[in-house]
Amino acid sequence: MIEDIIDEGSKQKIHVPGAVMTIGTLSIIGSSLWIVVLLLSVYFLMNELNGQYYYAQGALLNLIYFIFALLIVLNVLAIIGAAKIMSGSKGAFLLYAITTGIWIFFMLYISYSMVSEGISKSIDPTLFVVSGISSILFVALFGAQMKNMPIR
Repeated sequence: MIEDIIDEGSKQKIHVPGAVMTIGTLSIIGSSLWIVVLLLSVYFLMNELNGQYYYAQGALLNLIYFIFALLIVLNVLAIIGAAKIMSGSKGAFLLYAITTGIWIFFMLYISYSMVSEGISKSIDPTLFVVSGISSILFVALFGAQMKNMPIR
């Protein structure tokens, strides 16, 4: 009786394929780097706009901060999803795919906006395009490996 209760509490180690571990590690590293870049961008933006542009301190600046916060939260959720996939949870793929899909939309929309508005002459949108395409690749690679994941 007591042994059954103890056995229920102990979790068996789940064997996760090496490809899933590699993809997950690279995804966590990439998302972590994006979090650092976004935090540095917000810091730079706060220092650059603080007190210099009075008109930018209202709703527009709050909207920009909200978008940066949303992008940071998306990367944190992608890290959580990748970590749960690496621990053997197939259901975490949905979290990873949704958050990364929203991230892909933002990256491709930002690059499209930069080209259509003529901003691409001063800032190169290649980083955003490469980030969007590589994120698509990571979702596809994780999706292809889900069939090799063990069933809990």
